[in-house]
Amino acid sequence: MESLYWSKSSSIATRQALGLPHADAMTEGSSPHPYYPLGANIVGYSPNEASLLELLVTAGGSCAILLGLTFAVASYVRPTLHAADRIAILWFVLCMTSPCP
Repeated sequence: MESLYWSKSSSIATRQALGLPHADAMTEGSSPHPYYPLGANIVGYSPNEASLLELLVTAGGSCAILLGLTFAVASYVRPTLHAADRIAILWFVLCMTSPCP
């Protein structure tokens, strides 16, 4: 009767047959990554070198500049717009420029 669980040797053989390296055999030039399968070699992967604070300041500054320019243009083009309409325009611009799926 065959075992329900794969042994380590059969798992390694299966990964080699599929062309995937196993976790014990990382290639020399590859850097470790947080993606599964952990042993997979991701060509061109480089870990993030920026700190969290740097990323937040860059994203926040970019949003502030974009929304500030949008507010200025909307106020110049239509100076009689109500505050709710200006906020709706800013929300539209923010949603259309955010890289969310």
